Amino acid sequence: MSETLLRTFFDPATFKRGQGIRSRVKKVQLKISPKGDSEHLIGVVGGSYDERYDVDVAITRDHNGDVEELDGDCDCPVGWDCKHVVALLLEAMSRQLLELVATQRPDPLERLKTLNAPKSKTEALAEIIAPKAELDKTLNTWFSNAPKATHQIETAIKQTLLFTLYVKDGAVKLGIWSAKLSGKGYSEIKPYKLPYSLEQLPSYAKRDRALLQAFQAAQSSRYDFSNNSEFTLEDSDLISYLLERVLSTERCYWRIPHDKILLKKGVARVGEPAWIVQPDGTQRPVFSTEPISHAVLPFTPLWFVDTERGELGQLKTSLEPKAAKHFASCPPVQPEMLFAFRDALRARFPTIPEPNLFNAKEIILPCQTTLTLKTHASTQSWQSDLHYAILEFQYGETTLPEGDKRELVSYQDGILERVTRDFDIERNAVMSLQALNFTKAPANTISKVQH
Repeated sequence: MSETLLRTFFDPATFKRGQGIRSRVKKVQLKISPKGDSEHLIGVVGGSYDERYDVDVAITRDHNGDVEELDGDCDCPVGWDCKHVVALLLEAMSRQLLELVATQRPDPLERLKTLNAPKSKTEALAEIIAPKAELDKTLNTWFSNAPKATHQIETAIKQTLLFTLYVKDGAVKLGIWSAKLSGKGYSEIKPYKLPYSLEQLPSYAKRDRALLQAFQAAQSSRYDFSNNSEFTLEDSDLISYLLERVLSTERCYWRIPHDKILLKKGVARVGEPAWIVQPDGTQRPVFSTEPISHAVLPFTPLWFVDTERGELGQLKTSLEPKAAKHFASCPPVQPEMLFAFRDALRARFPTIPEPNLFNAKEIILPCQTTLTLKTHASTQSWQSDLHYAILEFQYGETTLPEGDKRELVSYQDGILERVTRDFDIERNAVMSLQALNFTKAPANTISKVQH
């Protein structure tokens, strides 16, 4: 376990205070259950004066043996996930205690070989994976004498936090919602305004607090949660780990909880960069996958969103990871920008596919030159009146001011219409004005006198 990963379990202020008191750790010991199904880091950490606080950190690991969750308890006034917990973990890391767990954890297959009872292999495995706990006679008697009403207690309504992922203005956002939980599901769902300090989250959100602290620690700068119900997820080396953690809550939705698109971890997919044409002719970047992905989160690596299956997972492409992220963040390409964009893309990023060419139709329209002469009367006796000319070019129903180099492109019914501009006529008109001693006005001069 690295210090970078450890930081994700605590808010930056607590982690910094924990670093400062690591020398106060009096005792540290790692205890693993005989069956290897639980592990606790226990120790004693000195307080600010002569106090000695007992610390117990429960460690949860995933199927790969990596730390997935830390639940620290301390008998100091804070009570849990405090600076004393951080100090104990840092000291344990320095002694490489957490790295020794894999070698200390009993191997189920080895235990299976040593079983000499005439049990079947299936029964033996079941005993290893889910050992049965037996109650003593006193507790069995207590259960048998329990009144029937005890078994019919109605589940009390509890409160919890829900999470949403969505893309807004090109950035990935994590939304936080509060909801009441009853036997019928969630109700009274509304945006949750986070307090100034995550330490002020209510007790029911202890696991969620650790998750939000992990996201906060991954930010490039101190993030102010105060009065916010959403925050931006920055791309970092930890983003894949953080997304997996929020999915593990089984309370993460796509966009808003009301859509009922509950997200889960999906198997990685392979996608090739492509372009999709919108009804108005605008083209936006996509990755062609099977099955279809409905959105892409611009991280390194990319993550796909499948709203039909409710899956979120990594997306592998033929592009280099940074190039793939850059491609995914490309803004929509308007029809009038298509040709210029293709030329620029070909020159600067040859590995990225170009947007689609439509059934282009070249249209030749006559260029009508119009010249409007105007005078702006001066309000000052010492200032002369301003005489100026406005030169414009009209192609069909489109009028362009002099100096506008836009291409005249429109998209209708799958056909791209491109008007060929007559730049010779436009250039001759400008030269004619110059011959009449007209000079180009400084930028914004005309717009100022017109208002």
